[in-house]
Amino acid sequence: MSFDDTLAHEALTEVLEEDALPIRQFMSYYSCALMEVETKFKVLNEQLSLHYDRNPIESIESRIKSASSIIQKLRTRELPMTLESIENNIFDIAGVRVIASFESDIYKLSRYFLQQDDVHLIQTKDYIRNPKFNGYRSLHLIVEVPIFLANEKRWVKVEVQFRTIAMDFWASLEHKIRYKKNLSEERLSEIDAKLFECAQLCHTLDDTMETMKDREDDFFVDRSMLAITNAQASRPSQAKWMNHVLSENKTIVNKKLILLDIDGTIQTYDGIIPESAISAIRRARQNGHLVFLVTGRSKGHIESSILSIGFDGMICGNGSYIEYNGQVIKNKVFETKDVQRIIAYLELHNLEFFMEATDGLYGSYGFTTRGVKALEDYGLKNPVITSVYPDMEFPECLVQPNITKINYILEEYQDYLGFKANFPEFQCSTWGGKGETAIFGDCFLQGIDKHDAIVELADHLDFVRKDIVSLGDAEVDIPMFEASGLSICMGSGREAAKRAADWITYDTDNDGLHHAFEYFNLI
Repeated sequence: MSFDDTLAHEALTEVLEEDALPIRQFMSYYSCALMEVETKFKVLNEQLSLHYDRNPIESIESRIKSASSIIQKLRTRELPMTLESIENNIFDIAGVRVIASFESDIYKLSRYFLQQDDVHLIQTKDYIRNPKFNGYRSLHLIVEVPIFLANEKRWVKVEVQFRTIAMDFWASLEHKIRYKKNLSEERLSEIDAKLFECAQLCHTLDDTMETMKDREDDFFVDRSMLAITNAQASRPSQAKWMNHVLSENKTIVNKKLILLDIDGTIQTYDGIIPESAISAIRRARQNGHLVFLVTGRSKGHIESSILSIGFDGMICGNGSYIEYNGQVIKNKVFETKDVQRIIAYLELHNLEFFMEATDGLYGSYGFTTRGVKALEDYGLKNPVITSVYPDMEFPECLVQPNITKINYILEEYQDYLGFKANFPEFQCSTWGGKGETAIFGDCFLQGIDKHDAIVELADHLDFVRKDIVSLGDAEVDIPMFEASGLSICMGSGREAAKRAADWITYDTDNDGLHHAFEYFNLI
């Protein structure tokens, strides 16, 4: 035991209502957990270096949180001064910092680490893709790992931080410059601005180094070599503590009704469908589960590339249309006179649009050109309207039957406000790409709701709520989450959706759907 360890134990003994021996034993668990995690990364580094002429890990550091910091956290959160309270509420007592060569190495290393079957992921905070306001970048994981003592096995929480050399350089010096200094507010503001600028320069440096890296330098992991099984991919929502959900759903043996959003869930916003997502959906159906699409799109707006995956049915138009095994259960459409009124308004205000019907897509003539910029803003690269919407028609008479939803391009946000004021009898909203910027306005019938449609479908199929599993990525998916027994948000999803979900998996383009299915034993 080091001198610092002794001081920590003495400090905790003075505050906590515990004897010295239990405190020493308690803190020793975290020291053991650090050794376990450090060893895992050293093994990974060694194994990966066998295939390449470099190591992905530059250095590994570890630390145990000081007694004063632990006590301060308990007081700040107004938590009981007990060892049980510390264990259940403070997850960063043991900390390991992994410094990687490149930003891409961080995500590969974290993924290989989490795939090990004795590493349980509790929480993720990705400050690389979502930096802190001051420019700080790092990937934080809270995990549980087992330690094997003389007569017991214990699970202990450890915080793992991943940084590049540039990220660590900035964070180390920022701490020395910024904290525990008696500086004026004016001076602090000046320093903060310069530190943020430096953070951006470090990020640019990382990006530049990444582009110079050998394109073939992509770590390959032989699963038999690393003895990796049972990938741990989902993570709890940062807003909800879902141990009870995990205990109830970890083993799914009965048939589930699985509900899937399309954009940002099955496919990325630039239209890429990961092969792992296709495989997961098909395997889930093979296992006897029912898999449904739940989308704001009409049936006619769903590409053949998605339908070809194979589904048991769909809820479309935000709940206006329900289909199961080819049988239409519900189909609510606009009246012809209302379609005429809306088209006249849009044409009068020079707003290009397209309409979704249960049997097709119909666009205004100007949508072929104006739609390009809108779809670029949405996230598509060099879109061609006829390629993005190969089945879209541009008829001379735009008044068509079976219309479930009307979408129009916003030249400015006032266009949406004006439309909404003129058509209060309909549900009006906006939608966009990954950031949900208001790019399009839309209009659909009142009384249409995803939540109600899911309840209607579940009643029809005789499913209870606890057997409904849903995956989505945006605020519009929250009603779907609320109708489900287990809701999962994609890691690339919106913060509001993450807060509403029970669990959060990886990004769509990082096999998030597959990992969620695997973790909850749907496949």
